[in-house]
Amino acid sequence: MGDVTNEDRADWALIALQAFADRTNQSGGEPLDRTDIDNIDEILGDLLGDLRHLVGPEIYGECCARGSAYYHEELEEAKWETRNG
Repeated sequence: MGDVTNEDRADWALIALQAFADRTNQSGGEPLDRTDIDNIDEILGDLLGDLRHLVGPEIYGECCARGSAYYHEELEEAKWETRNG
């Protein structure tokens, strides 16, 4: 995949969250507003709980740790690219 930005990653996450919110009737049929942090927080918490039901606590914890590591790597990569053009 070419030059993927963290903004691209956030957009992909919003697409997934929108699909979940639509399926669970939490979106009211409207696009999610990524600046409405309280609403995003509520829907994301529900999705995370459901994901834990899907895979169980051990795998869920491992995935969260791996996701956190990816997140920090991507932030560092973006900082490096900004400094080194």
